[in-house]
Amino acid sequence: MRQAGARHRLGSGSELSRLLAQSQGKARALVRPGGRVPAGADAVTGTLEDLPGASSGIDTVFLIWPFLTTEGAPAVVETIARHARHARRLVYLSSIGVGGDEERDDPIFRMHAGMERLIEQSGLPSAMPTA
Repeated sequence: MRQAGARHRLGSGSELSRLLAQSQGKARALVRPGGRVPAGADAVTGTLEDLPGASSGIDTVFLIWPFLTTEGAPAVVETIARHARHARRLVYLSSIGVGGDEERDDPIFRMHAGMERLIEQSGLPSAMPTA
């Protein structure tokens, strides 16, 4: 199993990369220039524009959204859909508050709900575990 997007701390992409490398024997991380390379992962240094090369041969993309709004997310999901088309699924770490009464009052739950909608609309096969 390999991933793209491993810059942030957990939902740390670095920690996720390390765990995938330990359990699956391999992981690929797209790391921004100057970013920390996750232990045990094959790192590709670059930005979203480098996703086509970084996603070659991956079967699963893990997305941990590090922002408090979905601003910019449509372009990221669209790029994943376009360039990681050989991936069997996109896994997005969501929130247990999505779909509950709390969603309307909590901006973080609303953000996760918005991300889930974007991913569902993309048509990508996906899984959205909650934390």
